[in-house]
Amino acid sequence: MDESPAGPVEPARENSEVNAAVPIKTKRQRRRMPGKAFGFTLAAALILLLGSGGYLAWSYQNHAEIVDHATVVKAVFDAEVEADAVIAAQAKAVAAAAAAAARVAKAAADEAATMALAGYSPAGDGMYYRFAEDSEFTCGYYDCNVVVVSTASTTCTGVYLEANLIRNDVVVGFVNDTAGSLGKYSVAVMTLEDYQDTGGAFRITKVNCY
Repeated sequence: MDESPAGPVEPARENSEVNAAVPIKTKRQRRRMPGKAFGFTLAAALILLLGSGGYLAWSYQNHAEIVDHATVVKAVFDAEVEADAVIAAQAKAVAAAAAAAARVAKAAADEAATMALAGYSPAGDGMYYRFAEDSEFTCGYYDCNVVVVSTASTTCTGVYLEANLIRNDVVVGFVNDTAGSLGKYSVAVMTLEDYQDTGGAFRITKVNCY
């Protein structure tokens, strides 16, 4: 005889419907787009695409115009720089020439001042002359005067001297003399003679250096 264990016995549970107990989620239906809306969307996409292409074309053209403008601006700038350089060089050359002329003028003025202290008068082109003192010469058969011609910063292959004969402030004739070549800072002693004894004084009119 089988012995059963002591205690209450749970009766067997009948099978229940599984489908009734497990929650069920209905599948999501796909969204269908109406034909008209789809057409609008496609048209908008095409418009956007065409607009993007146009924008890209405009951007490219605009970029090319900017590059061309920049090239022109640079060319103008380079031309202005070159013109400024030419103007600056010309101004520098003018300033240098002016400075050189000023130095020459100053040297000539200093030279004339030095010769004036020695009793010489300017005859032009670096030439000076003075009448000799009576104690420095004697005359021969005719009335005469002696002129000392001096070169300073010039040289001559020959010198021509001419003077008017003056009587009572009236020119009554002229006399002349010549001398050979002179180097810088050289002197020539030239004699003026009144062969006809018509004048009372000599006035220098020409001292030419050849």
